[in-house]
Amino acid sequence: MAKHKKEKVKKVEEPAVAYGEKRIVFFKSFEEADEYTAKERAEIPYDKRMMHIEELRKLVYNKYLLPDNSWSSIKKVFKIMPPYTNDIS
Repeated sequence: MAKHKKEKVKKVEEPAVAYGEKRIVFFKSFEEADEYTAKERAEIPYDKRMMHIEELRKLVYNKYLLPDNSWSSIKKVFKIMPPYTNDIS
């Protein structure tokens, strides 16, 4: 008796990362698209917005990051200088 080969089902799976949970939305006008975008952005929780800001900040100012990808502390010592004047004495 010949062994039956199981049929392999070819399945195409696209990565969810590329699309996420987004869907394509069509609008009748630019104003309607702007309203939709504003509403979507307003629904993002505060913590997630802060996380996005920190990610952008690290991308833009990456040369100021420490090797462990953290920020250096702000210097708490400063020197008070006399005011600059244009007087020629």
